[in-house]
Amino acid sequence: MIAGERLRFWVVGAAYFAVTLVFAYPFSLHMPSRMLSLDSDATLVQWIVAWDVHAFTHRPWHIFDANSFAPLTDTLAFAENLIGSALLVAPIRWMTGNLALAMNLVTLVSIPLSGLGTYLLAKRLKVSDIGAILAGIVFAFSPPRFLRIEQFQLTTIQWMPFCLAYVHAYLDRDATDVTGRKRDVRIALAFFSLQAITAGHGATFLTVAVVGLLVYRFALGEPLMVRQRLSDVGVVGALMLLPTVLVYLPYQGARVHQGLVRNLDGWGTAVSSFFASPSHVDMAILARLPAWLSDQPDAYLFPGWVPLLLVLAAILPLRRRAVPVAVQPQRNNAAVFYSLLTIGCFWLTLGPPFGIWPLVYKWPVLSFIRVPTRFVLLELLGLAVLTGMAIDRLTRGARRNMRLTVATLCCTLALIEFAAMPLQGQPYDATLPAIDRWLKSQPKPFTVAETPMPDPDNVDAANARNARFMLHSTAHWQKTVHGFSGLLPKQHEALYGALYHFPDDNSLRQLDALGVTLVVVHEDFTTDTQRAQTTATIAPFSAWLTFVHEEADGRVYALHRPGTTHQP
Repeated sequence: MIAGERLRFWVVGAAYFAVTLVFAYPFSLHMPSRMLSLDSDATLVQWIVAWDVHAFTHRPWHIFDANSFAPLTDTLAFAENLIGSALLVAPIRWMTGNLALAMNLVTLVSIPLSGLGTYLLAKRLKVSDIGAILAGIVFAFSPPRFLRIEQFQLTTIQWMPFCLAYVHAYLDRDATDVTGRKRDVRIALAFFSLQAITAGHGATFLTVAVVGLLVYRFALGEPLMVRQRLSDVGVVGALMLLPTVLVYLPYQGARVHQGLVRNLDGWGTAVSSFFASPSHVDMAILARLPAWLSDQPDAYLFPGWVPLLLVLAAILPLRRRAVPVAVQPQRNNAAVFYSLLTIGCFWLTLGPPFGIWPLVYKWPVLSFIRVPTRFVLLELLGLAVLTGMAIDRLTRGARRNMRLTVATLCCTLALIEFAAMPLQGQPYDATLPAIDRWLKSQPKPFTVAETPMPDPDNVDAANARNARFMLHSTAHWQKTVHGFSGLLPKQHEALYGALYHFPDDNSLRQLDALGVTLVVVHEDFTTDTQRAQTTATIAPFSAWLTFVHEEADGRVYALHRPGTTHQP
């Protein structure tokens, strides 16, 4: 970038950040003491990020060998690893000691970064400044993107447009500019790896986009030049890609050794989801449309009227003043590619009978995605690029002042439509139970199980309890049998069902088989009557359990096989 472009780039980024703070009001004023969500997914994400930050300084080369799902190994690969986000969280966490503040800051910063990356991508595609700004607004602030910020593992997809921008720069650069080509492809690989270690969903979306772009270009005559391209990548490029390989291997191991594969659960999509949006303008419009368009949506998938109408207007066969346009190869027509990408992603989000998800969900890359409606995020990136191109096409031939006025009006209308304030968040208390904090003082290593567990038939309650117990383990970072993931190992699924009946011979034998040495019985999950009953039922199992310690919120028992004694 030249100096003027660089300054404009950062000014645009600052503007996106300011809009983010306004759109997130009043949550943006209370980030140290609030979380966007406190459900089981949010609790899991807190544990993942906390584990990553802990592992950076204690066992960085074994970061995937997390302390959940004991005695299994590489259990971080049972969910998103979020290592890239944790790299940003860690300094804030170390300086402030506040995990909520650190995660909230990283979450909000991902929004303007997404807009800034899309601005850069659009500029690489020869979109005007104001068109590129509009493209960034659409991707960063459209409800399907912005209002997913409570889903930390999905919102941190900010490196996708940066990577695509440099892939385009590499493919479009003159073949004689060897230095520039090498720089572009290596930067693209660096952003790819950064996205891969930040969010697996983002890595999947980016893989689909990059592979699709390469297939599109090569199919329409892009020279293969295999030797030249390998030379462009070089050792430096291979090192840039190495983090992607290193995070892929544990996931492949979990797939092979634990049989952790996706199924078609959650495939169907309600028709109303494609019209659903929580923004004030969209809800007002939807209230005046037929009721079936708003009947129990299961996701927010509507990208907004402004981008849709602009793109539609740009492709209508209206008569326009002829303006000379430089002839370029069809493979360089990015509008066609991003149209295909947008349509393809929309097709993936469709439910039966028109959706194609059952045909592709087992593909190696796509198998990471749990719910196909999440492809709306990649769809939105394609639509954002098309929106920037559309405003340029619609104002082509107009005077500069008129073009600027129309484009500024469209940006303003888009922001007005996307607004959904206030964003409140929920009060968050990071205090862990005293009984779990006491465990930190005990001789290590040990493996812990926590009770009580809810009825296993109540899947949501069981997931929430396991996620909560995982967070408890951050007080001591020793192994725990508890874990929560969209993919559950069968032996742990059986254990959680058995723990509902704790204590009995079955639950005790299963705990012993998994190497558990300490059992925590929490008081705060039970009533006075239940606590008395638990104490009475533990007494007959003194051959298995020895009382160790009691705090106001729970008790700890040592687990040992009958005939042996507890060794403190």
